[in-house]
Amino acid sequence: MTAGTGMTRLISLVERARPEPDGAAPDDVEGGAPTWHRLRPWTPLALAALAVALLPLAAVTVDLDAMGGLGLGGVLPVWGWASIVLAVAACVLEIARPRPVALALLTGVLILCTTGMPSVVEPAARLGITWLHAGFVDAITRAGGVPRGIDSRLSWPGFFAQWAWIQDAAGMRQLDTVLRWAPIAIVGAWAAGVFQIARGLLGGTRAPWVATWLFCGENWIEQDYFSPQATAMILVLAVLAAAVGPLAAPATGPRRAAEPRYASTEADTVELAAVRPYRVGALIDRVRWWLSGPSRPDTDRLDVLIQWGGSAVCLAALVAAHQLTPFAIGAQLLVLVVARRLWGRHLLLVLVLAVTTWFVLGAAEFWVNQLGLATSSVGQVGSSISGGLGDRLVGDVGQLVGKFGRVALAGATWGLALLGAWWRWRQRRELVVLALAAVPVTIVLLQSYGGEVLLRILLYGLPFLAVLGTEALRVLHRRWTSVALPVFAAGMVLLCAAVVVLRGGNDVYLSVRPHDVQVVRETIEAAPAGTSVYTLGDHAPLGIERLADVNQFNTAADCQPIIDDPIRCVLANPPEYLVVLRQGDAEGVVLGGRSPGWTRQAIAEFVAEGWYRIQRVEGDAVVLERTRNP
Repeated sequence: MTAGTGMTRLISLVERARPEPDGAAPDDVEGGAPTWHRLRPWTPLALAALAVALLPLAAVTVDLDAMGGLGLGGVLPVWGWASIVLAVAACVLEIARPRPVALALLTGVLILCTTGMPSVVEPAARLGITWLHAGFVDAITRAGGVPRGIDSRLSWPGFFAQWAWIQDAAGMRQLDTVLRWAPIAIVGAWAAGVFQIARGLLGGTRAPWVATWLFCGENWIEQDYFSPQATAMILVLAVLAAAVGPLAAPATGPRRAAEPRYASTEADTVELAAVRPYRVGALIDRVRWWLSGPSRPDTDRLDVLIQWGGSAVCLAALVAAHQLTPFAIGAQLLVLVVARRLWGRHLLLVLVLAVTTWFVLGAAEFWVNQLGLATSSVGQVGSSISGGLGDRLVGDVGQLVGKFGRVALAGATWGLALLGAWWRWRQRRELVVLALAAVPVTIVLLQSYGGEVLLRILLYGLPFLAVLGTEALRVLHRRWTSVALPVFAAGMVLLCAAVVVLRGGNDVYLSVRPHDVQVVRETIEAAPAGTSVYTLGDHAPLGIERLADVNQFNTAADCQPIIDDPIRCVLANPPEYLVVLRQGDAEGVVLGGRSPGWTRQAIAEFVAEGWYRIQRVEGDAVVLERTRNP
């Protein structure tokens, strides 16, 4: 054997033993590239195109009228499930040869086939609250400014005013199309922010994409509809991406004083008091180190200035758009400041000043008139948990499957993240990412939001939970390289299928049909000013228009028609017009244990007793007009 041959073999062995970035498997299977490397470069793109092509088939073959307690997952045709599998397969195959543009395109397809599935197969925007938000935009447009006395949410009108301006500038009369497709665009923007955060915390070329997919697959929370919190989350992710990226200070520790050494003999013992000067000196060094401020990031100064200024603008815009989100981002920025990981720590001061200014000036009406509402639940952790978890675990078998599934997925998300945090601590002695994921929990002590606060807490921490989950997957990949990719692919398929089922679990009463919107809109338009329009149920597309002229805020607050006597609930505060839709009937069946058609029985009783008369019938929608007072 010559020296050249021996050196060549040695280099070959070293190259085979060297790990790939992000724990990727080396290309040495059977003397060549792994099977997925030998696929054509266009294969992932072809699979993604096929996944998109199957979506129209899913839309035309789905039977929305057959939905039960399991929601969309119970009626989604095979074409919909096949599109999910193909989208996941395209992403997993592409991650072996990461091409940024192709991965961005495939991530968009994955979002379309999972988060966007309801928007594709259902003909109108879901969630009654979505239509109410469109009504807030309409109220600002009609008034030419922010009207007062309609709803406390208009004390934070940034989002609604923005869309009123967009609607007027674009010449749009209605936002129906925007409402339907908003979740896809919003999650796409969230995914871009999560990718930047993961790139700053994980590095590498593959890991940030995996973290982004985990975020999309774990996002069953469904706070991404047309809403202020959805836009606020975009601003939050932009600030956090800058905070852990260009504005991130290098991780350093205080320089400790040298520990004194003592000679130990039989005649001389070391006393504990002799060590105290060292301990005090180390404590003083640590305090001085923290007060001195973090180190300057290794980034171009102009870039740092631009990032800091942009983050400050995002924080200022945030406080006028949503009540709760500024406190969550403030807690996360505080973690970075305390850990000396944020060079631009004056951003926290900007946020405090902006929140204080807006609360004193912009939201003055809310604090003056509804201070009791704002303070009544401060510290009421038990009621928040009960409203966010215990009170929601009701319904028929399908509903319970979906709701317990959401709890299980949240627990699995945290379990995987804790594994990643443990590994990160072993390798780097660092728990900052775990603290960023956990610190939003503190807002449960300072909120007046009710049960929905638990969903917001999970959403605020989810980007960092996805980062830690990816850290755990890295470890598992390095330990079981030979089976890591197939197991990851299978896990992603199950995760994405589960998120479609869990997000669409309530669609039996959240799904909205175009003729429902038309009936409600025409009834509101025809109602005289000062009258009331109500519905049986809580999720009808009510409040679309004329919020300042027509009362549309449901019946008596202490009465629920889907559970209690509907006649008593309506007559306790009888509206001039009562709209009965399919949603109300389905809600009573799956949540209230009623028999199908219970709303028809209520209509018959209203008419027979002479309280109301049938004014209009449009398919399964009925409009009743009051004929006499109770």
